[in-house]
Amino acid sequence: MTKEFLRDLHQEAETNLKHSGKWMVAGIETGIFWPKTPQIFPCNGFDFILRPTDEKHLPTICLNYGQYRLDSNQARNEIMKFASILSWREGERLEISTWAGGSFPINIGRGRMDSVGNHLATDNLPDLSNGLMVALALFREAISSNNKFYSFLSFYKVISSIHTKGLDRGKWFSSAISRITDHQALKRIQELESDISDIGTYLLNQGRHAIAHAEKEVFVNPDSLNIQRIYADIPIMHALAELAIEESFSYYPNRSMRRPARNLIEGFEKFIGGDLLQMVISGNLPDKTISVDVPDSVCVLVRKENRFLSLDDCYIEGFEITKGWFHFSIKNKLFPIQFIIHLELEAKLMHFNPLTDMGNALKTESIDDIKCALQLHEMYFLTLCNGSFEVWDSESGALLGKTKPFFMTNMMINFDGYTREKERLEKLIAEKCMEK
Repeated sequence: MTKEFLRDLHQEAETNLKHSGKWMVAGIETGIFWPKTPQIFPCNGFDFILRPTDEKHLPTICLNYGQYRLDSNQARNEIMKFASILSWREGERLEISTWAGGSFPINIGRGRMDSVGNHLATDNLPDLSNGLMVALALFREAISSNNKFYSFLSFYKVISSIHTKGLDRGKWFSSAISRITDHQALKRIQELESDISDIGTYLLNQGRHAIAHAEKEVFVNPDSLNIQRIYADIPIMHALAELAIEESFSYYPNRSMRRPARNLIEGFEKFIGGDLLQMVISGNLPDKTISVDVPDSVCVLVRKENRFLSLDDCYIEGFEITKGWFHFSIKNKLFPIQFIIHLELEAKLMHFNPLTDMGNALKTESIDDIKCALQLHEMYFLTLCNGSFEVWDSESGALLGKTKPFFMTNMMINFDGYTREKERLEKLIAEKCMEK
């Protein structure tokens, strides 16, 4: 069985879409950069398939629910929950406009959708809870609706679902206004502050109540110019709804300025241990020889969007310590290959420079050595092209650490040199095969 981190999510999607089963298909309209080729997106134990748009068909979310022993209503429910997570994470509208089902994932007639990309990252997914899923569902409704009145109310309901008591909710509004960072929302707040002292009360009485209750003294007539005021207030409600979810559930959309920096060495930290980490960060390095109980086998991998190259059967040979840093040496069990990775402990970052931290003593005598040299050449080049270097525990499938995408400075990639070396190695492989 393929390890989870080595799955080709695009090729698997192409294959799975050809299988019969019990399929539920949701036709969507969204501003998310949708993958240009079918892609599996694992979430909450289900393999959802994102299928792209074309001239005739809507983009879709497909689920072969029969393999999970769900009924059709449960399948719809899981797709809607997934859509809410995706809409929140990407900060874009995602509206399910139609449903279809059958023994195969049929296509659905085209709508409006122009944002596409090569691959949709499958990280930054939440630990699910009922409270969070209700808030995300309401948020998706708010961000996806073209009706500004409904959007305003849905954003307000996000906050109400979290701060359920009216008095506490009022206090939260008053304090949360000062924590807003969105530019459009701040601009509108500045406009309101010249005439309004309590913006939280204003949003309740002249926003929420004015939309929901036509019997109130202050209400919004859809045929009056007063609706422009509601339109102008939407960015504030959007920002407050986001803030409520972030503060209550510590779950942040990808673009959030408040999102904490991701810990890129969390797996390594577990093996190193908290006491040793703090000693190394502070510079109080132990005099005696120390050991770290690292995994017996690791897999190194370079990934960029939907493409990845991996090398299994590797192991951590040893490490060095300098103030604030761990430097691990990784070698291969079958070939004379070495990688050096550098853990910046306080910043929780992993560093790898393919120009200086990657080496081999491979010869061109055997076909296996040449194939390995070609694989390394491709990994080297993919890293130079803004790839991320990852180290995985081969047995548990846990991520030990990963780098940010690599960017060269004051250098240019030699594409011709890459092509010539690739062609040379491929020619050697063909010659070795002919000799057999």
